[in-house]
Amino acid sequence: MTTQAQISLEAQVRTHFGHQNKALRRNGLTPIHVYGLGEESLALQAPAHDVSLTISKVGRTTPLTLTVNGEDFIVMVREIQRHPVTDTLIHVDLLRISRTEKLRVQVPIQLQGEAPAARADGMALAQDLHDAEVEALPFDMPSVIAVDISEMRQPNSVILLRDLPLPTGVLLVGDPENVVVRIMARRGISLDTEDLGSGGDGVLAPEESAVDDGQQESSDESADSSDNTSDDEPSD
Repeated sequence: MTTQAQISLEAQVRTHFGHQNKALRRNGLTPIHVYGLGEESLALQAPAHDVSLTISKVGRTTPLTLTVNGEDFIVMVREIQRHPVTDTLIHVDLLRISRTEKLRVQVPIQLQGEAPAARADGMALAQDLHDAEVEALPFDMPSVIAVDISEMRQPNSVILLRDLPLPTGVLLVGDPENVVVRIMARRGISLDTEDLGSGGDGVLAPEESAVDDGQQESSDESADSSDNTSDDEPSD
């Protein structure tokens, strides 16, 4: 088991707060707030490029080493605020963690392979859950949960939370009977099965399920975002 974060970020103590943070961003710096473990919170700043690169590597599931004035902290990304138009970083919250205390984290579920049953006329693959909450020590936490769908050969094939392949030391949180992915009937829409393996149009969101005659399919589509896109300025 890894005992030290392999990815690191160096930050400096921040002296600008509130609306003054705009000046930091214009100078290529991102405000950072560090809290947790009952210790005093830290107001920091770091080069925006370094912060973006670090976030792209660790996501919200991998610990990283944060260095401030020569002192190291083990942290995980807790909150990311981006500009709703430009997608540039506005603010990042980091949670101070202990190597020996378990955490509960939402881990992304990644489908792998192609479901043979989805090739049949009028059938499609529907992914109901895109994340699974698990509990583990920080350095045992998986960055992603890979699910092989190549054995979904029957029209009623389904994969539940309890079927997810979890590493040793990682426990599932929540109802194990919740559906992760299933094969379902789809009416009135031509399915491009070649897109199934690449996460294209062949994978349906839950609201795109087949409807009974006389019911009207909703034309509204919704998309989840992992980042908080509020353009409100952080108070610190």
